[in-house]
Amino acid sequence: MDVKGFSDEKIKEHYRSTYFYDGTRQARHGKAYERYWFTRRIREITRDLRPFSRGKVLEIGCGTGAITEGVASALPNLDITATDISPQLIKKCREYYPHSRVKYEVADAFKLNYRENSFDAVIAVEVIEHVLDHKAMIKEAARVLKPGGIIIIDTPYKFHPLWKLEWLRRILGTDKGGDYRKGGKHFEPVHFSFSASDLKKILPEELVYLRHKQIALGITLHLVARKSLSQ
Repeated sequence: MDVKGFSDEKIKEHYRSTYFYDGTRQARHGKAYERYWFTRRIREITRDLRPFSRGKVLEIGCGTGAITEGVASALPNLDITATDISPQLIKKCREYYPHSRVKYEVADAFKLNYRENSFDAVIAVEVIEHVLDHKAMIKEAARVLKPGGIIIIDTPYKFHPLWKLEWLRRILGTDKGGDYRKGGKHFEPVHFSFSASDLKKILPEELVYLRHKQIALGITLHLVARKSLSQ
């Protein structure tokens, strides 16, 4: 798939070589609403993971580990592997959390180096909107998920007014941190938003939709699906 000159391979190369978003710094020192955004997500993900509190969890696109470490703190018996395509971000995770029990690894969400049926849960927070082939990414996540395991997807909710404002700022090139039209330091090749219906349509047949809700003042769509036991 190719959009405006970008393919998923080009997008991956961009994020391998670019580091501009520090979620840990934002979670620790950001504005009140930014800190709330992290707290609310951690709470929701923790609730979903409680049935697997001694299980193995994979996070795709962990960034600098803010949500990862929040979940690890809330559920200390989880065996968490957190991945990101950016070596710089994984290095930052290890610097921020030198004594963490989380395993931080560089990995490609489309080619995960894990066996089938390896994890009880897979988390993808603010990842799917940054790729073109959404189905392929979810399909790969489902491959490494155990039958009966769950996948948790958090992504921008397309009908929230904030995202209309965000897109306008990007078009005008007034977004803080860089001109999206010219590839400023916060340049994102693609950035989608979704409705629950959108996500349901791209779930592979082995994943069964369970539930969804809007969280963090309705900005974020939080969806949970389970891998069929017959897989």
